[in-house]
Amino acid sequence: MNPGFNAGGVGYAPYSARGPLRCGFHRSCGVSMIEVLVALVLLSIGLLGVAAMQTTGIRQSHDSQLLSQALLQAQDMADRMRANLVAVRVGAYSAIDGSAAAMDCVGTNCSADNIAQYDAYVWNSDNATRLPSGQGVTACTDINAATSVLDAGSSCVITVRWDGERNGATGTGCNATIDTDLKCVRLNFVLP
Repeated sequence: MNPGFNAGGVGYAPYSARGPLRCGFHRSCGVSMIEVLVALVLLSIGLLGVAAMQTTGIRQSHDSQLLSQALLQAQDMADRMRANLVAVRVGAYSAIDGSAAAMDCVGTNCSADNIAQYDAYVWNSDNATRLPSGQGVTACTDINAATSVLDAGSSCVITVRWDGERNGATGTGCNATIDTDLKCVRLNFVLP
């Protein structure tokens, strides 16, 4: 008789060197429900970890995008100032604070001061559009306080602020450890 067949000769019974295998008290012939549940719990914990990493990655990517946009906005104002040095030297860009009135210098002849006002309005409008609660300010310091114009070597600090956490922050101190402060980028522009 072939040892791979059962006594009736039909079907296949598990076989070992000691004879047919039988599931009994000392042997396990399958996976218990407890083992399956433990495996599912471990798999679930792993998948939750992957989901958390994905969420963190997306948030970090978005923060990076906002920082890049803020840097571009600061550079935009530096370019505007570089293109209108006459107005920079007389202080037209010295204290931009987001309250510039609308000015239309497209297709019309504007003075250097009017162009500075136009630049301030367009720049802060772009800040508000491109960044959450975006705003920009400038502050210039004359290297020679005895003169009424900004001399070569004087500097202007261009600051772009935004609510990076989207928590309604309004503080302007630019302190990253305080939740109520806006995130900031500062660019130092030195007059040629």
